[in-house]
Amino acid sequence: MKRSWSEAIVDPGGLLHSADVPASRKKAYQKNKKRCLLFSKLPSEIRDVIWHYVFGGLTIHILDDALDRNTCVAKVCRLHVDPEREVVRLREGEQDPYHVRHFRCFESPDQQSSDPPDQPQALVSVLRVCRQIHDEAALLPFVANFFSFARFTSLSRFLDRLLPAQAHAIQRLAWLEHSNWSSHWNHAAGTALLRRVPSLLQVVVFVEFRQASVELFLRNGHTRGVRAADLSEFLRGLAGGSLAKANVAPLYPSSGLKSRDQFKGRVWQWAVDEERHMISGVDADAKREARRW
Repeated sequence: MKRSWSEAIVDPGGLLHSADVPASRKKAYQKNKKRCLLFSKLPSEIRDVIWHYVFGGLTIHILDDALDRNTCVAKVCRLHVDPEREVVRLREGEQDPYHVRHFRCFESPDQQSSDPPDQPQALVSVLRVCRQIHDEAALLPFVANFFSFARFTSLSRFLDRLLPAQAHAIQRLAWLEHSNWSSHWNHAAGTALLRRVPSLLQVVVFVEFRQASVELFLRNGHTRGVRAADLSEFLRGLAGGSLAKANVAPLYPSSGLKSRDQFKGRVWQWAVDEERHMISGVDADAKREARRW
């Protein structure tokens, strides 16, 4: 069910708060809180560190359910590096496609480990222990993790199923684009996404190219797929909030490129404070080479 995005973040329906405890149970609630060593002995700053350790530091893949397009499936990434570190590996020359890098993440359930770290549901089960824990940490799984999507449309479906407070808490997003599929990159689309995730701090976009599409990407030539200028406009619209920079990591079959060594491991970093809001990081020689193509 889609939720109304006009709902105020200060009143996110569905999240439990201590203020919502029925009057008949207030006394028991306060008594239990005082008897619990976690709340009576540890200051809130220490509890906050514990909650971040329990709920954060992961990359969580969000997929469309193969049997029900209206349902999302969550899987913990098994690379043990977040998308920012993936970008570093690509910068250093790794050229494995996305589906190869994340092959183990998408294994069937009978092949995957049953350990709690591999099961996202185990993370939120702690929130069901008591109302006090839920009160303090209900939004931390959204604040403290990277959410990764194999396609941009999955991101939209995922956000449709969150409470406004949950979506507003998300700070890190990554997604994969195929160069010949993209058609939604524009300033308005970036602004629309910003309204849904206003706390966004980090963005990583993995763009996989086919044949010579990377040349068209660089020189913004005629193509049905993603172009550097279009993607930059999208990021410009998305940067009206807290987002200051984004990494755009291209991956392409090197056999299809001229002067392929020039582009090996190239990662573009888009910075909001650049006057022209363009993707930076391509050196002058690479730009001249791209124009000759």
